[in-house]
Amino acid sequence: LVGAGGDTDEIDLVAGDLVGDTFLVLYRRGDRVIGALGLEQRAQVMKYRIMIGKGATWDEAMEFARARAAAAAAKAAANASAQD
Repeated sequence: LVGAGGDTDEIDLVAGDLVGDTFLVLYRRGDRVIGALGLEQRAQVMKYRIMIGKGATWDEAMEFARARAAAAAAKAAANASAQD
C-alpha cells in the first residue's frame, strides 16, 4: 500500500481481480487519488506513488489506469497473434 487507504470516498479495482493472482486498487478522497494497493503490481504501484506525491487528480489516475489497461490488452493480442 502506498499513500492512504483509510478515510476514502471511493475504491476502484483498476487491474486484475481480487480472487486472482494479481490486482491493483486505487483509493480516492475528493478529487484526488490518495492510495494504491497492489498484488504482483509493484512497478505500477510505484508509478501511482509518484502521482500521489505530486497531488494527481482522480481523473489523471483513472486515465493512466485506462492507458495501462489498453497497453496490456494490445500486448496480449499481439502475443496471441504471434502464437497463431
